[in-house]
Amino acid sequence: SAEESFQRGTPEGEFGRNRIGAVVLPNELSTAIDEVLHDKDKQLLRVDAIRIFDSLRSTSAVQPYYLQYGMRETWGYLAARMPTTYASICFVFQELCKRLPDFKPINALDFGTGPGTAIWAAREYFGKSVKRYHGVDISDSMLTAAEALIEKSTIPNVTFERYFSYNPKEGKSDLVISAFSLSELPNDGIRQSTLEALWNKTADVLVLVERGTPEGFRIISFARQHLLSRANKVYEPGVSQKSGREGQSTGAHVVAPCPHDGVCPMVNSSTWCHYSQRLQRPRVLMKTKHAKTNIEDVHFSYVVLRKGPRPEMQSTGTKDIVKDAYHWPRLVRAPLKRGGHVVMDLCSSSKFIERMIIPKSQGKLEYRDARKASWGDIFPHCSK
Repeated sequence: SAEESFQRGTPEGEFGRNRIGAVVLPNELSTAIDEVLHDKDKQLLRVDAIRIFDSLRSTSAVQPYYLQYGMRETWGYLAARMPTTYASICFVFQELCKRLPDFKPINALDFGTGPGTAIWAAREYFGKSVKRYHGVDISDSMLTAAEALIEKSTIPNVTFERYFSYNPKEGKSDLVISAFSLSELPNDGIRQSTLEALWNKTADVLVLVERGTPEGFRIISFARQHLLSRANKVYEPGVSQKSGREGQSTGAHVVAPCPHDGVCPMVNSSTWCHYSQRLQRPRVLMKTKHAKTNIEDVHFSYVVLRKGPRPEMQSTGTKDIVKDAYHWPRLVRAPLKRGGHVVMDLCSSSKFIERMIIPKSQGKLEYRDARKASWGDIFPHCSK
């Protein structure tokens, strides 16, 4: 039929593609940044931004150099780092919305909020449901900047504080975010206790984002493994999770990017799991970096964890793309598109990295889906 001749791939293939295009800062945010930085010395902004980039580069050194954020460093961060951080959080929230279309958080907690970056991103994606936002950061200067930006916004009910309460009896948040904060902690021991505190604060979903470097990935995989084993260890194999005694963990599972909850197959490999998001640089970032182009690709590693067991595979025969997609493999690098076939490396629900070859002879729609697939997508078909 005419309709079939216009069909471009399958609905599953379309669903698996992660296309949010280049992230553009919301008008309200870029205006607020411009207004806050309006009277700051532009030369100093650039000097401080360069110091921030240098400190980020040095964190892979034997003795990493951690920058103390005073007011000058904070303004430099606003000009040079906040937009890229915002873009990577948007990618993760987009993936979260696709995975959990019914997720409607009422309150959001941003740990290591800095100038409130994740709060602005959460407003874009969950603004219709979130009634309260709470940001925590050890730096008074960052909180000053966060409050200055929020004052110029229409985001309601935002509170900031310097210290994170470890009291488990205090209220939990449906959505808890830690973006680029775990890497600023001095060692894995402190990371571990911080992760447990964050997990205790989580009523439903915990989002962790770090830089797309081997060290950023190591921190994410450490956090993923620690929280999954802690949340799922209460139960003996074969014992239903629901039969656990009251007060015990109900388990946890990975929402994204992994299609399984086993040990990450990339932990001891020569590559690391990371993703990329394009950002349309705001004017202040271009001026600070002396950039010639307004496009930047931001790399990051992330994991989204949810309390409760992983959804079962559909066995009813009904097609529910959202539920089925939980188990589809994800491309961990760019596919090789050859004449007549496509080669893909995917992280699969078998807990291994698998190489899949989709030849033209497999079928028009499957082959088209494979040609259209890119790094970070989930892929619905099997090899021939």
